[in-house]
Order: sequence, then structure tokens, then C-alpha cells
Amino acid sequence: NVNKSPLWTDEYLAEYQENSSLYSTAYPNVDFQELFYTESGLQQHHNLNVTGGNEVLRSAASLSYMNQEGIIPNFNYKRYSVRANNDIKVSERIQVKLDLYARHSPVQETQEGESSTIRKVQRFPSILAVYLPDGRYSTNLMGYANPMASMESGTSNTKYTNLRGLASVNIQPLDGMNLSFMYSPQFNESYNNTFANPIPMYVEGTVEPVQYAPSKSTLNERVSRSITNNLNAILS
Repeated sequence: NVNKSPLWTDEYLAEYQENSSLYSTAYPNVDFQELFYTESGLQQHHNLNVTGGNEVLRSAASLSYMNQEGIIPNFNYKRYSVRANNDIKVSERIQVKLDLYARHSPVQETQEGESSTIRKVQRFPSILAVYLPDGRYSTNLMGYANPMASMESGTSNTKYTNLRGLASVNIQPLDGMNLSFMYSPQFNESYNNTFANPIPMYVEGTVEPVQYAPSKSTLNERVSRSITNNLNAILS
């Protein structure tokens, strides 16, 4: 601002230091580190494993659960998984393997997505109003989208499901010869439900909203599924 008039007078700067507040439109002061972030994302992970067997059957099974909270509100990731492996000795010349794996992972985030939400906060100046003195969401002079209103304007829920199986048979019909058959199916599904709900924003002294974020309600659903079957036969 060299050789130009100052953006703010000394009088305004003095008033700002004395009166600045999160809930002020004349002297806004927004600390997004305190307002937006939740300080830490708690993560917990639990496993249960069981093994056993004898000369004919050997088995191993496991259950797993994970829950990870985000470092910002409305973000969460969970994962449930189960695995079972079985080795069966049918005879001296025939061995069977049966394996199963299943996983289900629900993910919750804001309707705009994690990266978009964080990017808005990082770009939003701390000297632009977010709230009115009465706690309602505020517009700002620059016309920027209010990141706190955007964060509460809806959720996106995605559920990932994965199922895998394996069945194999090894046969030694003659000494030094091995015949192997393997069948492995796999199922994958991704389901997403995103709902956007307009959040009203106001100018101080008005009763009716002057802007909504987003501008209208929307509901989008997407489903993706795939099934893969693998079959192998090997003579060695």
C-alpha cells in the first residue's frame, strides 16, 4: 500500500483492538484454529483373533473394528472386517483351502467433501464476519461463502463393501505331480448419499435471509458395483 491512503485509520485500528469479536460484523476477528478444528481426531482399533486345529483341520479367524473421528466436525470413518481361513487335509494326496474376507466401511463428511471444506477455511480471511451478534450466520463484504455455514449445510455418507472368497484344491495324483484348482470370487460396492440443505445467512439488522449456502436443496445418490470371478487350474 505504498504511496496510497491506508486501508484502515489509526482510530479504526484502535477500536478494532478494543472491540474485535467473533460475533461482531463491525470488528470481526475469527480464530479458525479454535472455531473450526476439534483439536484431535480420536482413533480406536480393536482386534479379536482365534486360531486352532489338528492334523486334519487348521483354522484362523479374526474380527476387526476401527473408528476414526476427523479433526473437524461432521467427519468420521469406521471399518468392520472379518476374516476366516481354513486348511483341510482330506487325505495324504488331497488338500483343500477355504478362505473368506468381508469388510464394510462407512465414511461421513460434509456434503462438499473434506478437501473443499478445509480449503474454504484456509482461504477465508479472519477479518470477515462469520456470525452476527445474535449468533446467526453472517454474509460478508467480499461475498465469500461462509465456511461455517457450508460445513453445516448437509452431509455426504459413503458405504464401501468388499467381499472376497477363495476355494482351492491341491491334488497329487502321482508322486511328483500336483494338480491345483482355484476359484476366487470378489464383490465390491460403493454407495453414496449426499444431501445439501440451504443454510440462511443474514445482514445485521435484517430479519429475512439475504443469501443461502448452498442456493437450493439437493439429494444425490450413486451406486457402483462390480463382481469378479477368477478361476485357475495349474498342473505342475
